[in-house]
Amino acid sequence: MNMIFGAMGPCVWRRALRTAQQTAGAGLHTLGMPGGMMGARAAAPGPGCPRRCVWHGLDCAIVFDGRLTNRAELRSLAERRGFPLADGDDGELALALYMLFGQECVQMLHGSFALAVFDYQQNILFLARDRLGLAPLWLVRRGPMLAFASRVQPLLALPEIEPVITRQGLGQLILSPAPVGTVFRDVQAFPAGHTAIFRGGSLTLRRSWFLRSRPLLGGEAAEMRAETLRRNALDAYGEGGAMLQCPSAPKMPDPSLFAAAVAAADLPGQISPALLALLQQTAGRSAFALADVGAAGLFALSPEPGGLSLLRENALPASGLPRRPLPPCADEDAAHTRLLRRQTLREVLLPRAACWDAMGRAAGLAVHFPYLDHRLVEYEYNLRTPMAGCAAAEPAAEPLPQSALESLASPQAFLAPVLQPQAVAAALESGQPTPLLHRLALINAWAEAHALRLA
Repeated sequence: MNMIFGAMGPCVWRRALRTAQQTAGAGLHTLGMPGGMMGARAAAPGPGCPRRCVWHGLDCAIVFDGRLTNRAELRSLAERRGFPLADGDDGELALALYMLFGQECVQMLHGSFALAVFDYQQNILFLARDRLGLAPLWLVRRGPMLAFASRVQPLLALPEIEPVITRQGLGQLILSPAPVGTVFRDVQAFPAGHTAIFRGGSLTLRRSWFLRSRPLLGGEAAEMRAETLRRNALDAYGEGGAMLQCPSAPKMPDPSLFAAAVAAADLPGQISPALLALLQQTAGRSAFALADVGAAGLFALSPEPGGLSLLRENALPASGLPRRPLPPCADEDAAHTRLLRRQTLREVLLPRAACWDAMGRAAGLAVHFPYLDHRLVEYEYNLRTPMAGCAAAEPAAEPLPQSALESLASPQAFLAPVLQPQAVAAALESGQPTPLLHRLALINAWAEAHALRLA
């Protein structure tokens, strides 16, 4: 659970270093490179966290965030190839594999990870993110400059970047916890299952993983699923992790707890004071947390959002308000079922995992996902059985502090330009906020806490 960052380009890396020092706080480790820098803030050492955050090789260096679930196999492979490992941390393993196999090493990494390798021989920066996007990674491109970080705040604080949300991005935030594309004008999410090479001011993206439809080989597929579950569970429980479930009936959060959850979230869909409180309690007695988010959730569906009566007419572009039509669940066609499972993975499971990750970082506790493994996702995705039903998979909305709701009525509110004042006032007076009002209040509190502006 490191926070990684870096920048390449004329002069920008010095400003990026100052920004990282201001936003990352204590425990910052940096590494200078030709024309740039990268670094990381280490998590608290312990069985669930790496002891280091920057690793050096003969011809390259790496910063790594995440957790590998096949570290035993990788360590054995590296040692057989003549790479003795000092401590066996995941970042050291990833660096050894890069030195052995180059950019194809990402195909051997299982788990959640975001990494950056600077190759001194080729003079390139190599970036990679895990197949499902469980580890966050953000990018900024501005001319010949590139900056990256596992949190969005250090990038928004760069002098070259304006903390602006586009109206199309706002529309996506309103209707979905997993917006498609970028929400910010200048900061983009590094796509899951991709690698990238930055060389000479040019960035080249390449997809490294596809969720493909393929026939399951009977007992072999079932055996793979069982073995993956067994290995991930043994690996997780054997190191002192605690399996947790998100509280089903959260209480009204303390304002300070709500503020901490808002400050830790890169997107408003990641805000959960109840989950933050649970993880803070767990941090004192467990090495890390195991989230109950699993591939079996592919059998659930995301509900269609409600009406938009609180918004001003034509306040947002039509392209920023995507409709999410869901075909009937009765259709047993295999391709149709895979479509629904892919949609649920994108709109339910991965946003939920991102919420766990963000709240875990705020609590100082690493969160792992032993059952949200890409091989399990592939298995569930290719099952020919129909969807189990149309039950909503998203947890019930948590109560918000009254101040967060009332701030929507302020003329100075971030969302004031796109809201209907009379409709907002009527919804507040009813005393029972609708799901839409709840989401708008979260977006407004998040945007104001991070000093964002609307384009």
